[in-house]
Amino acid sequence: MKNRLLELIKRPVRHIWVGQHPPFEMPTVDLENATAFRVSPSLHQSWDVVWVYERFISDFDSWKLALDECLRLFGRSGLLVLRYKTRRATFSNFGLKNFLFRRHGYSVEMIWEDGVDTETGFVATSVMRVTRADLEPYQAAPWTMAIVTQGTRIENVAKFCKSVRDQDPGRIHEILVHGSPDPSYDPYDVRYIDTIAETPEGITLGRKKNTIARAARHPNLLIAHDRYVLDDGFFEGFEKFGYDFDLCAIHQTYEDGEAYPSYCALNATGLVWAPTVHCENYNILHANQYVNGGLMVFKTHTLRANQFNDLLYWNQAEDVEVSRVFTEAGMPPRMNYLSTATTVGIPKAAATQWTRDTNMDPFN
Repeated sequence: MKNRLLELIKRPVRHIWVGQHPPFEMPTVDLENATAFRVSPSLHQSWDVVWVYERFISDFDSWKLALDECLRLFGRSGLLVLRYKTRRATFSNFGLKNFLFRRHGYSVEMIWEDGVDTETGFVATSVMRVTRADLEPYQAAPWTMAIVTQGTRIENVAKFCKSVRDQDPGRIHEILVHGSPDPSYDPYDVRYIDTIAETPEGITLGRKKNTIARAARHPNLLIAHDRYVLDDGFFEGFEKFGYDFDLCAIHQTYEDGEAYPSYCALNATGLVWAPTVHCENYNILHANQYVNGGLMVFKTHTLRANQFNDLLYWNQAEDVEVSRVFTEAGMPPRMNYLSTATTVGIPKAAATQWTRDTNMDPFN
């Protein structure tokens, strides 16, 4: 195994070492100490060999978040070198390979695998070829900003549209309104869409959001309910965060600046009703991690392939369900803490409605 690794190191391609102590001279990235496991976007799509060797991937409490970021380091194709213990309480070799093989938008092929017995268990090294289907949607590009409204919060919708256009003087971004037209939206160059169903009862919230995804013209898609405005610096925040993402939350606040839950979880392992958790540690992935459905950010093409559930109405956890779909497709929800939005006209939740994430066990 050592000889095979040495041969790999000698390849005259772009290597990057995840950690701080590479055995040979090569660039490093300190993923372990990165907030939300997010590295500089200048590192994304830039490397041919990614070494996750210094710290076993199995030693990360939330290894799926860490590995998601490692996969975003690759350009069109490259080699992933992973070292890990095959059996741990929160990790297994087949769980790892499920995550990699089933990942949407990637093809992962085993090149070779070897291992050694140690006093603390079997340690494996796997070398896999990673191929990305399409990099173009993950470049900086215009947005589709969509808002779902039932026509009762006209002022809020107008404020949302204004908050977009105030940061978009060239009007390169698209605004979609899923709901009734109103003259107060006219100054903001909006496009109206609607969902058609056989009966009024057939127009579920899931169907509305899928209608938005199909109608969106741009690669980056924000879907909001009619209770938000975007804060100044929204687009600059994404430039710093990077455009290599599939599903993410952004930081949200009440109008007085107090944090509003956006990166959330249900305190349960299955899709069951359970206490809701406000997750403030962005480096932990819980079993039912989800992005609060009031404002969700997607890649348009990814949401079209991993849709909302058409059967789910309002208050039926469409956000929890679609976040689970993304996680099972190898794309766990991420947190962009650099862009923010403010809730408008929403009373503060009772203290008992939200649990802090320090009160629940992490899921891996």
